[in-house]
Amino acid sequence: MTYQEKGIAIALSILVLMYGIYGVALYQMFQDGRFESSDATSLLGKSILALMAAVVVVTVAVRIGVTIFDAIAARDANPVIADERDKQIELRGLRISHFVFAAGFVLSMVALALGQSPFVVINLVIVSLGAGEVSGSLGQLYLYRRGV
Repeated sequence: MTYQEKGIAIALSILVLMYGIYGVALYQMFQDGRFESSDATSLLGKSILALMAAVVVVTVAVRIGVTIFDAIAARDANPVIADERDKQIELRGLRISHFVFAAGFVLSMVALALGQSPFVVINLVIVSLGAGEVSGSLGQLYLYRRGV
């Protein structure tokens, strides 16, 4: 597995783990009836901010740890440099990610137009954001494996 593939796999694992934890926590709060009170939107906003902060902090910490571990294990003096192919694959993954997020955002606006609650709409946006990131990372892994 190349350095770029390792980075993508790590980011993908962290995303799936963090969104899974968010989903379980949100489900527990929903079951406890915490979203039926007057401060439900505030609670949802705090939950989403906590998710975003956790994803950033954990991703940065794990990436730094893996980079240090790889450098120690490989003892390679030559740093990994992204070439034109890496940049193209990253752009294709970004395009996939944006397309999936945009489709999910439009779906959430349709749900809002059909009278769904803000709770459902905001969570549709969050799910589409996560699905976009996951699909972009999977697309990048596919392109690296295919050798494009």
